[in-house]
Amino acid sequence: MRHFYRRLMSGGICLLLLLALVVSLAFGDTVAIPEKAEKVQVACVIDGDTIQLVDGRRVRLIGVDTPETVHPKKGVEPYGKEASNYTKSMLEGKEVYLEYDVQLTDKYGRTLAYVWLEDGTFFNELLLLEGYAQVATFPPNVKYVERFLEAQKKAREAGAGLWSISIKEEQAGQSESINGGLSLKVDLEEELAVIKNISSKTIDLKGYVLVSTKGNQRFTFPSVVLKPGETVTVTSGKNARHDPPHYLLWTKKYIWNNDGDPAELWSPDGELVASWP
Repeated sequence: MRHFYRRLMSGGICLLLLLALVVSLAFGDTVAIPEKAEKVQVACVIDGDTIQLVDGRRVRLIGVDTPETVHPKKGVEPYGKEASNYTKSMLEGKEVYLEYDVQLTDKYGRTLAYVWLEDGTFFNELLLLEGYAQVATFPPNVKYVERFLEAQKKAREAGAGLWSISIKEEQAGQSESINGGLSLKVDLEEELAVIKNISSKTIDLKGYVLVSTKGNQRFTFPSVVLKPGETVTVTSGKNARHDPPHYLLWTKKYIWNNDGDPAELWSPDGELVASWP
């Protein structure tokens, strides 16, 4: 009888260990916070992608761009309030972890960081998955660019959040120059020009021409296919990088004049389709 109970106990322990292993393999490690991440407390939320810490630092989330709600020129963009409210519900007053990339601050003095929740949730990625943000990566802070693009793709295919807004509504709320389904933004200091497909159709940029009007410098696009919502960044100067289809190299020389340098995007047919500012 004793042997029976011993065998029963031994078998029970083995079964428990097996179940523990199965659960571990099924769910994995729920906490994925990077080892070197800094624990901080959020005081308030400025916007969907910008937060203020109790220590006074203002943090801009890397790699994501939510619609504006407090921009002095752009005003409130479509789905901006929803994105801001979501970030408030998730971060305001909470303790979170900040992970840094190559650059610690931007030209405005804001801390640049990836935000992780205490349960291991990657908040930058969550904003994309839930459709509250779009990918906006600028080198050299591109650690998670592929992961972000995949998250955005899932949100777009599911029609989540801002992707549920009709193209007509999105265009009506845009303050960028828009014509022919493309928008153009230039960061003069960082030497980056971002072209975004804001139409409902796929666009091939082959033959399109980006122009720096002050110096009449021109960049002719190779074949780069942008699906709705996707972007391509033309790089030069200190951030010169060639990693198609997301980053194209114009030149390692400096193109844009920081004192003001309007930009234009022309179609192969000679039509002005976007301009900046």
